[in-house]
Amino acid sequence: MKLEEARKLVTETFTQSFDRPRFLRFVQNLVNHLDTRGERQHRWSGNGGIKQAFRDKVRLYERLGTYTDPEGEKIDVLAIYLARDTTLERGRTFLRNFVADYLTTGHGNNKSAVLAAFVSPDESDWRFSFVKLEYALEQTDEGR
Repeated sequence: MKLEEARKLVTETFTQSFDRPRFLRFVQNLVNHLDTRGERQHRWSGNGGIKQAFRDKVRLYERLGTYTDPEGEKIDVLAIYLARDTTLERGRTFLRNFVADYLTTGHGNNKSAVLAAFVSPDESDWRFSFVKLEYALEQTDEGR
């Protein structure tokens, strides 16, 4: 992709309402190779895959694809459709916790991170995030 085309794609993607095909095109150009095989089979909503703790704020989420980096680390690309506008405005911790749960106990097992589009109910407002879990054990001066 030429520089001017890339600038146009970034501008169109992030200055307008969420548009799934446009977002997917952006991500495909960002990561060079996105495995989208079976993407239609990876939609979860309500009782079909969203834990009770998240159902009041997440209406639906879908895996759009998986990127594997040169070191073999896998990153899922998700579109997460929210049930309330306020979740996007004030729910950063909640959104991070939803993705953390996806990575550790949900359909994202064996993935190192997520690229996510968090989308408001009317899709006019949305947030693009990269979420990666990093674990470190630290010992305090007291030996804990």
